[in-house]
This record gives sequence, structure tokens and C-alpha cells, in this order.
Amino acid sequence: MNKNMKPCAAAITAVLLWGSLPASAATLTVTGSGEPPDLASASCPVANGIAGCGTFRDAMNLAASNGDANNTIVFSAALDGATIRLSQYTNCTSATTTTPTSTCLPRPQEWAQSTFNGQSQVTQFGPSAFYVPKGIPTVKTLTIDATANGLTQGVTIERLTSAPPFRLFNVGVGATLNLKGLRLRNGKVTGGLGRGAGGALGAGGAIFSQGTVNLDRCVLDNNSVAGGHSQYSTFSFGGGGVGGNSVADAGGGPNGGAAGTVASNGQGGPGAAGGFGGGGGAGADSVDNSGDLDGGRGGDGGFGGGGGFGGGYSDFGAGGHGGFGGFGGGGGATVAYSGPDQPGGFAGGAGSSGTYGGGGGGLGGAIFNDAGTLRLTNVTFTQNTAKGGNGTHDGVRGSGYGGAVFNYNGTLSVNFCTFTGNTVQIGDCNTGSCVSGTPARNAGAIYSLGDSLAGCSAGGNTCTTSGATLTFDRSVAVNSGDGTAAVDDIVAGSINGGTTAATGSNNIIARVSGGALAASGSQTLQSLGPLALANVAGYRAVMLPAAGSSAIDATACAAGVAVDQRGLARPQGSSCDIGAVERENNRIFCHGFQGGGCAALRGDPGEFEFDFPG
Repeated sequence: MNKNMKPCAAAITAVLLWGSLPASAATLTVTGSGEPPDLASASCPVANGIAGCGTFRDAMNLAASNGDANNTIVFSAALDGATIRLSQYTNCTSATTTTPTSTCLPRPQEWAQSTFNGQSQVTQFGPSAFYVPKGIPTVKTLTIDATANGLTQGVTIERLTSAPPFRLFNVGVGATLNLKGLRLRNGKVTGGLGRGAGGALGAGGAIFSQGTVNLDRCVLDNNSVAGGHSQYSTFSFGGGGVGGNSVADAGGGPNGGAAGTVASNGQGGPGAAGGFGGGGGAGADSVDNSGDLDGGRGGDGGFGGGGGFGGGYSDFGAGGHGGFGGFGGGGGATVAYSGPDQPGGFAGGAGSSGTYGGGGGGLGGAIFNDAGTLRLTNVTFTQNTAKGGNGTHDGVRGSGYGGAVFNYNGTLSVNFCTFTGNTVQIGDCNTGSCVSGTPARNAGAIYSLGDSLAGCSAGGNTCTTSGATLTFDRSVAVNSGDGTAAVDDIVAGSINGGTTAATGSNNIIARVSGGALAASGSQTLQSLGPLALANVAGYRAVMLPAAGSSAIDATACAAGVAVDQRGLARPQGSSCDIGAVERENNRIFCHGFQGGGCAALRGDPGEFEFDFPG
């Protein structure tokens, strides 16, 4: 058993511990960079009026469970520039039970969200280091500030590379999370495997949010998502869940569709559709006991989930056709040995002799905003990846959209940010040649998708309005690719009659599709110089405009944004620079005015070769 997974009894004990914690001070100070031995640890003893938490997890657990409406987590001065590596996570796959392979926090009353296809849904959306709940009965706002206490470098929070895949933060419906001065790295999400059925959606490598998230002076890099794979199986035909692989004919939890069953007359029944993000279940084979009977239709994938494959038939009945993949999910294969061909699922044509579902979609390599509000100011996104799930033989591969951010029926505001070097990819072929279809990859920086209210609410998802909104101002979006060729940096799209409003000005965008961004004063890439990553800690990891860049002094400053990502005053020249970072002018005099001296501010050692001693 993996050391990060605890047995059922331990998970129940952890939940009880959460429920019995007393209210505490609203400001919690993290003093150490390790992990506690217990996933539910919330030890923050008060000394000299300060609640000191030995680990970041202690602080997060206490903030989620105390009676305070507003909690703020800060870091001791000794942690300036530190890296907190996480190895534990929470994963709720059922609203009523925990299994020997799942650890579920917080309290059970936070789990239940809705019901779809008779299956109780859970609020959590797959393995996450931390689940940020709305709070019952107190509605909570959590602020994590790595610039307080005089910190000049911030703090890095990352998943331990050797740990199983999990994202860093899952923000629940109605919750608010504010992040400042943090570098979020190595979050990794993989949708659940569909064993002979559809793979699940992989979404939000660093953050999956259904609430409100505000990021200021942060860096998100090297986060990734991948849709769940479709894999041949002779014993399991349920769709993958967003929190786990399918088990026998039951769908993986939560939201995986179950396999179809055989009717009393031998007719193959249809596979169940996946809930939001879940893969569709496989259709059942018909039984040759009553003549020419059709196989069951494969279940449709939920949003981002792959479709299940169609069931086989007896004698000269028709094979069931593959399920439709949800947006970004591959279609399931069709069974048509000698009977008539049936149409394939969305994103794929008709299969032949198919026994495979479609791969799940990979959406939002760093952040997936699910009908919530996301505000980004002075934030850098680089080297994040969204990849579709693998297809096998006749199942269609999943698509990859939004290498950095995917905005689904949400409100996304971007101001003074830099997106560069983010990637999107379609899934691979597990075995043999993948069926012809239309898996795609696009929008290395941002994909904003507007859906109808009914479409967004399908499968148990919580949605209150139709359509998506993207405002993109004073920001850079360049160098997006699929590993071999350039792709669009920003895409505004719509489905099911939904709409997407995409506006902004004073930007540098290499490639954009949809919305009004291309016609709203956006600048071209021609004079943008190369960007160099400064490999330093926390929020000082920057992509600095090179000399002569068209980003320098290129935009009017904005009210309420007085500094750049590093805390350097805006403007440094005649006007503000586009993107997350100001290029310093009088750096020769910077020592004594900014902590750490010129070298800490400079961000590109090759640009400025000397510094004054302290």
C-alpha cells in the first residue's frame, strides 16, 4: 500500500479529528518546511500571542476547520526563499464511504454536492494536497501571503517529484482563496483510467477551482495535466473517474459511468454516461439466445471524459455505437464485425471491431476555473502542460487545451501577467494505430470556453450562469506550442449555444483565436526580445524582458497595481512595462533600497554583470 494512502479506519479518525478542533487565531504562522506524519495534523500552539504551525499542512488543516471566517497563513522570516515539498494528499471518491485505497478530508458534511445517474457526487475533484472548503456553517476566506513578515523572496510550494500525482489546491464551491508571493510547481493530475471504457478528465495541475481565486505576485511553472487513458480489459468496463480508475464494471469515483448490463431477453444494455469529467461506461454485449440482438451503446463521457465503446452483437444484430466524448474527450469505438457500422463518438469517426473507449481530455495545465472567478495580477506562467489521454486501437485519443489556464463558464481577469513556453498535446496511441478522428491541441496560454447553463450544469457540476468572460490586459502571451509546432496562445470558444466574451488591450499576443482580443489594440510579437528565466526562489523567479523589448514602457499603469511581481515599483521608466515584471532602470543604485541587492532584483545575470558589495 502506498505510504500516502491510509486505511479506512485512519481516514475516519482523521475526519473526527477535524470535527473536534477548537477555534483559533485568524493568523497562522508557518515555521517549518516539512510534512507532518498525519495527514489530518492541525497543531498550531500559541506562544507570545502567535499561533505557530510546525508545517504548512498544520496551518491549512486548522484554517479549514476552525470557526474563523477569515484566516491568513504567513511564514516565518526563516522560511524566506524556502521550498515546501508536499508528499500527502486528500482524495474523496465517494460521498458515503471511504475505501482502503482512499484518504478523504475534510468532514463528511462538506462532501455531498448533487446526484447524477443515482450516484452521489463529492465536492472534491480528484487527488489534491489541500481541499479548501466553503465552510459549514461559516463561509470562509483563506489568504496565504508569502510577502508578510518582511519576506523578500517568497516561498515555493511544490509536489515532491517522487510522490503520486496530485494537484496543490482544490477550491470548493463558494470558497475564496487568495495567494500572494508564492511559486507553485510540479502539480500533476491524471484522469482515471477507463478499463475498456472512457478515460476521465485531467484538469488543473496546480489549482482546480469552483470558487473565487485571486493570485498576486506568483509564479506557476512545471505543472501538468493528462486525460485518463483508455485501456483494453476483459474484466472491467466502467468509465474512469476524476479521482480514480474504474473498478470492475463500476465507474471510477467520482463521476465515472458504469458499464451496461444485459437485459432479460439478451439485449445488450447501454453504458452509463459519465458525470462531470467522468468517462462513459462500455455498452454490454448482446447474448445469442433470442435471435439477432444489438449490442449496447457506449456511454457518453461527461465534460472532458472519453466515451465508452459500443457492445458486441449476436448473429446479424448491430454493434452498439461508441459513446460521444465530452469536450476534449475522445469518442468510443464502434463494434461492427459484420453488422452495419454505427456512428462514432464526438471527436472520432466510426470504429471497426472496436473494444476500446476514448481517452479523456487534459484541460488547464496549471489552473482549471470551473464556473468560478479567477483574478491574476503580476503572475508568470511557464512550462505548464495539458495533454489528452491515450487512445488504444479504435478508441480516439483525448485532446489537450489550455496549457496554462482553462476557463470554463467562469470569469477570468488577467492584468500584468506573462505566459510563455506553455504546451498542449494530444494523447498517444497505446497500442496499434489510433482510429481517425479529430483530437486537437490548442491554446498554450489560455482557453476560455462558454457553455449554456444546461450544458455546464450537466453531470452534477455546479453552474449558475451561462457563458464565459475573459479580460486580458497589459499582459504577454507568447511561445505556445505542442512540442513540435506553434499553436494559438489564447482561444475563446463556445459550445451548446453558450457565449464567450474576450476583450483586452495593451498586450503582446503572438497568436489568438476568437473574441475581440486581436482587434483591441494588441501589439505584435516582432519586437519582443527573448525572455530569460531567473532560477531563484519564490516570486523572484521571473521572465524578464530583454533590452529593446516592445514590452518596455509600452502601457499606461493601472490603478491599484503599484509594484511588479517582485515588488519593484511600477513604472521604472516613462510608462509601465507589459507583463509581470518591470525592467529596472537605475539598477546601479539599487543596493540599500531593495532587499538582497542588485543581483536579487536583476533577474538576468547576463544583463548586468556587476553589483556593489554590502
